[in-house]
Amino acid sequence: LLDQTKDGDLLAFLPGEQEIREVLERLGPYHQDHLILPLYGRLTVKEQNRIFRNSSQRKVVVATNIAETSLTIPGIHYVIDSGTARISRYLPRKRIQRLQVELIAQSNALQRAGRAGRVGPGVCIRLYSEEVFQQLREYAEPEILRSNLAGVILQMLSHGLGHPNKKGPDRIASFPFMNPPPISAIREGFRLLDELGALDSNQQLNRLGRQMARLPIEPQIARMLLEALEEHALREVLVIAAGLSIQDPREYPLEEKEKARQMHRSFVHPNSDFLTLLNIWDSYHDEWESLRTENKMRKFCKKHYLSFVRLREWRDIHRQLSMVLQEAGLLKLKQEPPDYGAIHRSILSGLLNCIAQKAEKSFYRGSGGKDIYIFPGSTLAKRAGNWVLAAEQVETSRLFARKVANIEVEWLEQLGGKLCRSIYSEPHFNEESGIVEASERVTLYGLTIVPRRNIPFARINRAEATRHFIQEALVSERLRSRLPFFINNKKLKQQLLDQDA
Repeated sequence: LLDQTKDGDLLAFLPGEQEIREVLERLGPYHQDHLILPLYGRLTVKEQNRIFRNSSQRKVVVATNIAETSLTIPGIHYVIDSGTARISRYLPRKRIQRLQVELIAQSNALQRAGRAGRVGPGVCIRLYSEEVFQQLREYAEPEILRSNLAGVILQMLSHGLGHPNKKGPDRIASFPFMNPPPISAIREGFRLLDELGALDSNQQLNRLGRQMARLPIEPQIARMLLEALEEHALREVLVIAAGLSIQDPREYPLEEKEKARQMHRSFVHPNSDFLTLLNIWDSYHDEWESLRTENKMRKFCKKHYLSFVRLREWRDIHRQLSMVLQEAGLLKLKQEPPDYGAIHRSILSGLLNCIAQKAEKSFYRGSGGKDIYIFPGSTLAKRAGNWVLAAEQVETSRLFARKVANIEVEWLEQLGGKLCRSIYSEPHFNEESGIVEASERVTLYGLTIVPRRNIPFARINRAEATRHFIQEALVSERLRSRLPFFINNKKLKQQLLDQDA
């Protein structure tokens, strides 16, 4: 198309960043006579603004679906539509977020075509047939059908919505949704709320659940903040929780990536991406307190390769969360800084199903036996410990753990509570302790968190423990005791043996 036409800017729609980078490389020979620009969400504002500037060269913009509705690019005469987009979809059974390339809807295709010829005749070239277009769904799938429903269910239960004579998933499924979600997604939402400790035995909100419902945020974040109150780590976890709601504030300009990485090293915490976020906030916040002018803060962000827009969004979310906690009477900030454990136990309380154990050098084993790889952009990509916690698990070419921290395995049983499963074996009489013991192995989401420990067997099976005690301690005379009955029994046994002899 560039060879056959001489005028008119061009906009090409591709599914994701990786595909855009590959196309930019292949367009290398055209760079001299054309202004070839990428467009996707993670670009810096400066890089995004280049597409709006007038240029003497013919402009070629290679974009994701951000250019469908979010941005209007002037002067576009040609649109090339791949017919695909990278869609975020929650998979209830796997409990992961998947970013997968999917066919777009007809409404998206028409929106893309409409980008051409805003100020004159335009041309849209679709890289798929009319037959394929006719088979596309008419409209994009509603978000409720591809999202985690735990937050929706939490608020519905809090407001008494659903059928009053039904409980659990059936109660919510009876609600007249415009686009009813599948019952499997509703059950998974209830499962997550139960794991967060928000439900009682009748699948109604308990005290903790009602507290979580007072905070109009994702249930996992609400659970973290409430745990942080107990751990006296609210200031730090509040900052981190707000930071998890925005895109990475660090910027990596295409031509200055190494400079950006060097500047970002000053923020890095060696064991935790969460504390790296906190370091960025503290540095930005300290600077804001001293400068207090937007222009100076923009210069600070530019120097440190940080997005001023995302940091401002972070500050806004932090303020909103603080107001929510204050209105609920929960905003209690302590001056003494908490330790690493207090902060990460708080985060862990909302993300227990995002733990992973090192399986081999290059990958981890997650809940349900999933193989998980640390995201290459993580601080811990090459130095993660035996146990890690991730803010999210996203499947692209592989299942990646993003925003990761090292954790102590001892925290898991304490926070896992009723979610932990115990397996007992080898009941035996212990001469040292004088009781019947059994070996216990403890698992959480299928991962072994306590390989082996001895516990009193009577707690598990009193009758069986008694039988073992009689046989191994009394009959076999292994009990170390000077009690009269035991001494008399030994004497009687010896007398009987002497008579038989």
